[in-house]
Amino acid sequence: MSHAAIEARHLMLSRIERAAGESFGCAQEAVAATQARFLNGTAVAVATLATAIAATITYLV
Repeated sequence: MSHAAIEARHLMLSRIERAAGESFGCAQEAVAATQARFLNGTAVAVATLATAIAATITYLV
């Protein structure tokens, strides 16, 4: 695929994603806030700790 075709496909998928989100009542600002929460360092640390604990319990059982 050419660069122009890839860019056109990306833009089309972005528009479809935005339209789907709006049709289900999910505003773009809410999506940005949710994404920012997942990028928080504390959230990543807690998720890593929870995964390690779950893996340890699974290994021991």
